[in-house]
Amino acid sequence: MIIDQDRALENVMTAVVEQAVNDWRALCNGAPETSDRNFRELTHFFKHDCIAYLKDQTVAPGIYAKLKSEREEAYGNNLLYFQKFGT
Repeated sequence: MIIDQDRALENVMTAVVEQAVNDWRALCNGAPETSDRNFRELTHFFKHDCIAYLKDQTVAPGIYAKLKSEREEAYGNNLLYFQKFGT
């Protein structure tokens, strides 16, 4: 029973990270920012909170690096705007 609860918790935590990744990618693909999905909060999550959600905590920095790269690819020169305003 405890193993099942541990596995269920791990599945939920993984799903939170997967949703954050999906939200980030949706924004990169042109989805509008909302109060529930925006680069500012997602950046904070990946920089500060994501590590607590992953069983292998060494993976979190790589996830964020990959997503930043995808954002730079999606926005190109317009990324300077985002960097200037901190989002």
